[in-house]
Amino acid sequence: MLDLYQFYRRSPLFLQNLMATGYGVKERLLRYGGKYQKFVDDLYKAQWWSLERLQALQNERLRELIDFCYAEIPYYQDLFKSLRLDPKDIRCQADLSQLPILEKDTVRAQPERFVPWRFSERLIPQTTGGTTGKPLHYFVTPTAIQYNYAVYEARFRNWAGVKFGEQMASINGKPIVPIETARPPFWRYNLAFNQVYLSAYHLNAENLPYYIQCLEKFKPKIIVGYVSTVHSLAKFILEQKSMGFIQPKAVLASSETLFDWMRTDIETAFNCKVLMDIASEN
Repeated sequence: MLDLYQFYRRSPLFLQNLMATGYGVKERLLRYGGKYQKFVDDLYKAQWWSLERLQALQNERLRELIDFCYAEIPYYQDLFKSLRLDPKDIRCQADLSQLPILEKDTVRAQPERFVPWRFSERLIPQTTGGTTGKPLHYFVTPTAIQYNYAVYEARFRNWAGVKFGEQMASINGKPIVPIETARPPFWRYNLAFNQVYLSAYHLNAENLPYYIQCLEKFKPKIIVGYVSTVHSLAKFILEQKSMGFIQPKAVLASSETLFDWMRTDIETAFNCKVLMDIASEN
């Protein structure tokens, strides 16, 4: 019996676009439902707070997090006991130095020890992009996702001058295009987000012109992608001296180090600011 991805991979192009849009509808309900609007309202207010007030809120939430971890997470229960620490010993950000850095291999070895004993919300499996090595599997709650996208939409993208629903081009590691695909299109459309997904796996010197043609036609107001993939597009544009045909309001780069020379190339090619993206999924 075929799993969902195998069914997607073997489907005709129109059905893949339809399924990508269906995924977008599901994600839209998850990301922008629940407490999303409350988080947005709170974030709009908090952006004008003083540094002292923000630090006080940060420390308050840190203490709540530590208390929760000690009460509900097996790994942290054992860790605090082995270090002979009490949750009340962690009162502010500086106190975190008393705890060891959590390594990815520790989570991979015993993932069940990071799942709460009791929790009222359902847990949703997630995976990191894996740009620094093997992807890491972890769990989040719907509320956590809604807060993440409230920060992303209400603050980050708003500060970049991009409005919710404007055309977005995303270039990342999602297997949106079957890996064996040898001819364009190397992208799929998610109409629920007014978005085109471009495959990072098919982005090479031979296919670059097709990607540029897609972006010129779609006219994205925002481009989101790994630093290296966005820089590849920018470098091609500069080499071809074809600046001005793709004019986003902002480029959001993620997952890799953005060097100054890369920033210069991207901002010159697209004639806009490049910012580091704070959301893992788009």
